[in-house]
Amino acid sequence: MLQKPDITYYVGEEAVSFQEDTAGLSVLQRHAIAANYDHANVWFPALRERLEVFLNSKGFEQTFFNDFIYPGNWTRDKELKHTIEKIKYEIAFGQSVIATQVQDSRERIVGMATYKIGGKTKSGENVYEIGRASVLPSVRGKRIYSEIRSRCYNLALADHKLQENNLKWVTSTKNPTIKKMVSDRGMREISFDDYLALGERANSGWSEEMINRAENTRGGNPWSAYTNYDLKTDQLYPS
Repeated sequence: MLQKPDITYYVGEEAVSFQEDTAGLSVLQRHAIAANYDHANVWFPALRERLEVFLNSKGFEQTFFNDFIYPGNWTRDKELKHTIEKIKYEIAFGQSVIATQVQDSRERIVGMATYKIGGKTKSGENVYEIGRASVLPSVRGKRIYSEIRSRCYNLALADHKLQENNLKWVTSTKNPTIKKMVSDRGMREISFDDYLALGERANSGWSEEMINRAENTRGGNPWSAYTNYDLKTDQLYPS
């Protein structure tokens, strides 16, 4: 457990207990999904967050304010359910970093990221993926997002006894800020067909969510995927 100002970070096994905090995980991921579906500017994000927390504290069910705060909820709710199931699985296996902050005498999840084996190279080498990375609007601008991703990266290195200079990564995003960040760090864009091919070599098949992302990308929806290595040669790009 590591602390920086008023933020506490739980890494790997330390974060396992948070798989039971469905409400906290859901609040965080609803904001992330809303941003992915271009709803981040419908309301000021921090105001929307405060309203959601207030209504939750008063016992209102999520369905009461779903459409009010987040438009287009039928797509979002379907993805949220799938996302929470995946997150709990990854947290349970010690593959997450959770950031918390004490608010109103209660420790609250304000950010997180998980990692998983996101695919395999043609030669069968694991390719890792950091996902579910997000922070609440009220704590943005404190470099919490970057620190969470960094700690998740180091967690994967430690868990799999890997050296930094031979760790292969893949990521996908619709967020322009994240696209710029990963590009600045030397990752290069790949096609979504190549992204799916990576996953198919590691799993029996991708989820409906991933297939829909690929189909939307072909139709012009700006989902993008990136790797830190050349798919043809399996060699890392210069950092």
